[in-house]
Amino acid sequence: MARRAKPTKLPSGKYRLQTSVDGQRISITRRTMRECYGEYDRIKSLEAAGLRSDGLRLTVADYMQSWSASRKRSVRDTTWARDDVEIRLRIIPGLGDMRLLDISPDDVDAWLSDMQEAGESAHSQEKAYEVLSKAMSDAEAAGKIGKNPCSGIAKPKRPHVEKRALDTEQTRALLAAGRGHRLEALFYLYAIYGQREMEALGLCWSDIDWATGYVNIHRQLKRTWNRGEVWGPVKNRWGRRRYQLGSEALRLLSERYTAQAEERAAAGANWRDLGLIFTTFIGTPLNYHNVLDREYRPLLKRASGVPDDLTIHELRHTAASAMLRNGMAVSKVAVILGHDPAVLMRTYAHLIPDDYDLAAQMIEEPTRVIEVEWSEK
Repeated sequence: MARRAKPTKLPSGKYRLQTSVDGQRISITRRTMRECYGEYDRIKSLEAAGLRSDGLRLTVADYMQSWSASRKRSVRDTTWARDDVEIRLRIIPGLGDMRLLDISPDDVDAWLSDMQEAGESAHSQEKAYEVLSKAMSDAEAAGKIGKNPCSGIAKPKRPHVEKRALDTEQTRALLAAGRGHRLEALFYLYAIYGQREMEALGLCWSDIDWATGYVNIHRQLKRTWNRGEVWGPVKNRWGRRRYQLGSEALRLLSERYTAQAEERAAAGANWRDLGLIFTTFIGTPLNYHNVLDREYRPLLKRASGVPDDLTIHELRHTAASAMLRNGMAVSKVAVILGHDPAVLMRTYAHLIPDDYDLAAQMIEEPTRVIEVEWSEK
């Protein structure tokens, strides 16, 4: 390995060391002299393995774009689209012009500070950081950088927001406001059974067993970046489930079936028969954002005493809270929600009825000493 020059200390307090690769002069700037030497040794090792000067000119923007394109084959469409937004809107504008080899923890820290000063939410900062950290971890594994610059940088934390749940009267008001709406059954499944947004929108008539009243949830609609709504797997291994619906849910679904038959007749040749329960007026999948903006939010405004910014996910929280307060077993609630039972216990433990007095009696009962009074005859 070539003899290393001594790094020069800059006015900023950092150190800079100059060398060349493939005849191209480059500068290495790091916080300490040791880091400069470490980066120098790494670059020379990469040069010996075939690194050329064009690789040294690779910018963060170039790398992030190629990294994003390569992930399209290995992650879900929704994951790819979400991460690509972070790359285009936050990572490239903030760090894109830097050389990939030069990005440091100080640069990442400054980038996060800039986002905070620009008024970006803690959630946005957290997601952008996670995408950058993953990309830099892959760059480190591929030998493109020495060390992930996100290492040692505290991950942005979202402030804790207390989950809201409707009480019984509020839930009744919401359901009353939705009475007669063409999506009344959908809102009922959200509020009473806590179905996930895209699970309910992906339900098909073939998923309902009318003889037993059971619903089979085994897929969901997915929003894709280029194909609209398509079917995909449920969120996790607990998401595949089967449980029985009550008479009111079945009644509302039966009304939806009758109404859809009329819509199919009105649409004629324009109808697309995909078997979906909740559709547009021509049988195509509903767009979640359209449901949210055109149907759900106006419903909230009509519901007396219900917050007009209540999210559909908070209806899921409402359903879980109601089931547990009414004494339903955690195992059954977990099945209905498609939730990890352990996480459910941690999240909703405070709502589970306190039966410790009964438990104490049950524990002691098998070993209870029976007192017998003896009398001499």
